[in-house]
Amino acid sequence: MRITFVHKTANFSGGNRVVATYAERLQARGHRVCVVSAPDPRPRPLRTLLNRVKGRTFPVGDGRSWLDALPLEHRVLDRARPVRAEDLPDADVIVATWWETAEWVAALPPEKGAPAYFLQGVEWTIDDMPRERVKQTWRLPLHKIVIAEFMADIARAEFGDGDLSHVPNAVDTALFHAPPRARNAVPTVGFMEVGPLAIKGGDITRAALLLAKERVPELRAVCFGRSAPPPARALPGWVDFHVSPTPEALRALYASCDVFVHASRAEGFGLPLLEAMACRTPVAATPAGAAPELLPSGGGTLVPHDDPAALADALVTLATLPPDAWRARSDASHARATGYTLDDATQRMEAALQRAREKARTGAYARASARGDAGPAPELAETLRQAAPETTPELAETLRQAAPETTHGPRGASSAAPTVLRGVVPRAQLETIARAVADCPVSAWSMSGSDAARDSSAPGSSAGGGRTALPPHDSSAPGGSAGGGRLALPPHADQPRWLLTGALPSEAAALLRELAHPTCVAALEDALARAPVHGGPNTTGGTTASTTARGSGVSAATTRLLLDPLGREQGVFDGGTAALRRSFTVHHDEPPLVRRATLIVPLADGAVALSSLGEDAVHRCTLRAGDLLLVPAGLDHLLHTRGLRALLLPLYTADVEPDGLPRLRERSAPEHPGSTRARAQQALSQRMQALAADRARMLARARERLLGVY
Repeated sequence: MRITFVHKTANFSGGNRVVATYAERLQARGHRVCVVSAPDPRPRPLRTLLNRVKGRTFPVGDGRSWLDALPLEHRVLDRARPVRAEDLPDADVIVATWWETAEWVAALPPEKGAPAYFLQGVEWTIDDMPRERVKQTWRLPLHKIVIAEFMADIARAEFGDGDLSHVPNAVDTALFHAPPRARNAVPTVGFMEVGPLAIKGGDITRAALLLAKERVPELRAVCFGRSAPPPARALPGWVDFHVSPTPEALRALYASCDVFVHASRAEGFGLPLLEAMACRTPVAATPAGAAPELLPSGGGTLVPHDDPAALADALVTLATLPPDAWRARSDASHARATGYTLDDATQRMEAALQRAREKARTGAYARASARGDAGPAPELAETLRQAAPETTPELAETLRQAAPETTHGPRGASSAAPTVLRGVVPRAQLETIARAVADCPVSAWSMSGSDAARDSSAPGSSAGGGRTALPPHDSSAPGGSAGGGRLALPPHADQPRWLLTGALPSEAAALLRELAHPTCVAALEDALARAPVHGGPNTTGGTTASTTARGSGVSAATTRLLLDPLGREQGVFDGGTAALRRSFTVHHDEPPLVRRATLIVPLADGAVALSSLGEDAVHRCTLRAGDLLLVPAGLDHLLHTRGLRALLLPLYTADVEPDGLPRLRERSAPEHPGSTRARAQQALSQRMQALAADRARMLARARERLLGVY
């Protein structure tokens, strides 16, 4: 395989060492490996000064890394910036190794390789990281490769992705090893200087050592790190500190200890644990990273987080065990660390990359809206796969008029017309759903889709999440029959109302789960990719067509739909009888997620009307129960929903174009003096265009109210 690893920066960090090890071993197995990285960002004097005042020091890279001595192709960018397609070789697999690189990789064209995401930690727990943005990278259509079981649990429970690869780290036993040995006569504790990051638990380690020193006065300690701590965090004089030891010196340090302490509050794996265990040193650690997987075999002791007293008890106990008991712990540590080798890990990594290729070839990515095991593919997937999308010239023209909102881009960009898939859902199934919805208690309904979407998680909200409960209704009232797929309408039925996910009857929830199944979403993507895309007038006065799927709700960069991954807007919508024009969606664009369309599953035969932006024309689309209608984002703001009763599912894409304005700490000097002014002028121009679009939209709404649309 041709394999590309993408680094944020190349240095001597533990995560970089793991990647360098895999890159070297994969190349030794006959694969062609390339590593691409950006240089360290330029240091900013003001930020450096503030960090010094706060007592926080961070090592600055000098351009060297674990890759320097390896026979690998290593490409370094000209400056700290996102990776672009032209920076990379064509490959079979491309692997992101950090959350920002995941955004870059997701935006690359397919020829750069099947995308994979090598997750070496839960990065949103790191200080100063943009929590929500980092979480969104776990929703990207990248094959996840995790190093610890707790990360696999997070991917399954919180992001619904059970199709991932678990590749635990392994230790290089040729480098980290030690012969059987006895406990030291003077109890010796080892630990790593982890710097100012709170999640690393350096404060807990120091507090525990001081408590242990009070109990065992002869206790000594050895410590290592990339740089000496500043005076504000100076180590006690009885701690022997080593700056950036060589691998051989580090092995000797591990082997000189009776116990190794690891007190992280959060960790991806905790490779120093495994290295110490390979050198026959028992470990006292908090349950972070892979510690819960490594220590139950007898190689150490787990202690609670943020409990210096418990950590001091554990390290004193291990460091003062009777010789035979300590020797048993030492041997158990060595057996656990060496029972899973680097060859085993490399073989697993190779299989994970092959799985990424397979998923890219078949489109079998797990969707973020799924929860737990998706189970076997429903019959609906095959029906979707065989359905032929259709559009009409009228609907295409409607979308052309609404293009400024629909495309999320410049005027004149290509856009897909609303797409209809005929006869996908069995009518009998929808009639059952309609009857079940009619029997829902009135308190489950909410009057405003916007309020319901915002308040679905608010304390004291109703089961449906809305703030306004409707009065009791009479299902036997005229026009309120639940038969034939019609909803029984309560009083105030002239107003639009919602049933959100928490209040849906089981029949409706089951259909939503089927639609969210990975095979259904893949089939839907295939259908949308075949739909005509409007690209403006052609020479014959008609419209041009394209197979590009961006306008259909599928990102051209990633071609992967996400069915309401935010879980806040899907449910049953009833448009009422008095609504003129209704936006039934609330746009929650959270980069890199972008709203692209809304999927409408009508519960009964009817029609929807689509009005064009700035024009008086209204176009109708006839729908039968069982059809699916995909309305592109922007145009769903112009949808006339009077009488519409349907299941609605917002669709997003992971639209992660390389960021032209990287985060402040990554910015380099302007390329020319006018760059800032040009950027401001461009922002002003975009703002004026948005204001003009808002004005046109307001005028169109006024015309509709004056002229009438039904």
